[in-house]
Amino acid sequence: MIEQKFITSFKDKDYGIVIKDIIAFSNGHTAVLYEKTGHILRVDACILEDIQNQDIPLEIINKLKSRNFIYNSDNFGNISNCSQNYLPEFFMIDLTNKCNMHCKYCLRDICNSKNSISENKIKDICNYIMQYCKENHIKDITIQPWGGEPLMELKSIILMRKLLSMDETKVHFSIETNAVLLDLDVIEILYKYKIGLGISIDGYRELHDAQRLFQNGKASHSIVEKNLLLAKQKYGFRLGTITTITKINAPYIENILEYYAVNLELTNVKFNYVHESMFCDCSDLCLSKEEIAKAEIKLLNKLVELNERGYNISEQNIKVKLKNLLLKQYSDICHSYGCLGGRKMIVFDMQGNMFPCELTDIPHEKIGSIYDGMGLSDIVKDAIKNRDFFVAKKVPECQNCFWYIFCKGGCTVRAISIGKRPPEIDSIECAVNSVLYPELLKLMVEKPNIVNKLINKKVL
Repeated sequence: MIEQKFITSFKDKDYGIVIKDIIAFSNGHTAVLYEKTGHILRVDACILEDIQNQDIPLEIINKLKSRNFIYNSDNFGNISNCSQNYLPEFFMIDLTNKCNMHCKYCLRDICNSKNSISENKIKDICNYIMQYCKENHIKDITIQPWGGEPLMELKSIILMRKLLSMDETKVHFSIETNAVLLDLDVIEILYKYKIGLGISIDGYRELHDAQRLFQNGKASHSIVEKNLLLAKQKYGFRLGTITTITKINAPYIENILEYYAVNLELTNVKFNYVHESMFCDCSDLCLSKEEIAKAEIKLLNKLVELNERGYNISEQNIKVKLKNLLLKQYSDICHSYGCLGGRKMIVFDMQGNMFPCELTDIPHEKIGSIYDGMGLSDIVKDAIKNRDFFVAKKVPECQNCFWYIFCKGGCTVRAISIGKRPPEIDSIECAVNSVLYPELLKLMVEKPNIVNKLINKKVL
């Protein structure tokens, strides 16, 4: 039985230092302590009792100080520093509005235009990125061609891959695809050019076909599953999947994960919650905060169960949040330190305009253009100063939240998609974090070996 305890900030009577507010989880033998700037400490349960009794041995005082549990300790390492880094490293390039599917929750305006990027614009965007990398000595970048369905512009993807070649910068390529066009020839081409694959699939047949349909309304799951398994033969554990959770499939989230692990033998999956779109009415698919919280706990518990049964499967968002707690490591644009759109990520539309996130259909969010005559880092700095997209998100309930250090008010895009401009927060991320982080800390106490498996690294 895991017991949760809260220790209010106090001044130690012997050493005069002030201990921060602490949330702790204990099973009577082991305890995990956590404080608001994201530090954790795993100790024997007797140490927790000493802290509760305000009778802390000197060696524990020193350990608490080194882990930032004492006021005026050093700041929160790697994660806090990245907020001042105006050098983007992840670039999405919009190839096309065309798509061979019409999903019920689509976030793009694919009905009113069928445009694709020109070869000249691809060259201009690639040259702009390469010049930026050279001027700022960028060592690693990631490029994600985007759509619509990016594989409808396969030639453009390969052109970009060939153009973006630099001696001092390593370029990682990946795409997210609906998998409809993933025949053996396409898979071979993508693999040859070292282009990573993420495949959208929303569960087993009945669930997937309830929300991911072809333009003519026909079901798509049989084709998607067949092509996913073909790609898996080539990519192995490097293949990832993306599942959108709606009111349709949320009640079956455990069955979906079972299907992925047992039937498809997937190891790297990602679950995202649907949010409202400005281009189609999908409000009836969106979950309440309570439904999101319930689904997230089911997802975590099922992951644990599958790993205990010997299935090596991890969920990307949970993996990132475990790394936040254990490694103090910036590893994700969206979840390591709140929304870093525009700071770490830039989206280019088909005309060379720049946006902080997947907002190419929303002219209001434009922060610049490759034709402005300005360097990218200067455009970003100017946007952060002058655009409300970058205003810090915080509402009164964030003030005492232990998880705010990681979410910073959540996803800006999800907030503005329902008309909530910063400083208003993203309620989806709030719903997830408020239940998930405490459960992850409990898991560290109860099943450290499973935690190691979920992050594919022996930390505990």
